[in-house]
Amino acid sequence: MKIIAKRKRHWLIVLEQSERLSDVVEAWARASFELAKPAGISVLTSYDSQTQWRDVKHEALKLQYSTADPSCILQMDYVAGRRCKTSIRRGRKYLTIYPGDDREQELETMYLLAIRYLAQSDIDLQDVVLQTHFVQ
Repeated sequence: MKIIAKRKRHWLIVLEQSERLSDVVEAWARASFELAKPAGISVLTSYDSQTQWRDVKHEALKLQYSTADPSCILQMDYVAGRRCKTSIRRGRKYLTIYPGDDREQELETMYLLAIRYLAQSDIDLQDVVLQTHFVQ
């Protein structure tokens, strides 16, 4: 994934040829979740600092389709009591990443984490391929 433009409230990125859109979206969602803090009443009602990504992945990636914005491919709100608010819109040639309410200062860290998670998923995939070849 490569940054093509940095704006005040969002970044534009393009995928590398070897990257899958679903993996990139998941990496950004995970980065958003990992950095998010509780806010408001969720501090008392639904926040658990021990909650792991694998436990909330399905909830975080669930998208409520909107005819008003069909280009939206990720729209996070509160996930396990954490105020994520990250969204991703798909353009013709790029993705627009919005980090969430007042989280622009975290965008660089989110990007680095997303890169790390993408690299980790590639390693995990290579391990599966190697194990499959070993079994055969």
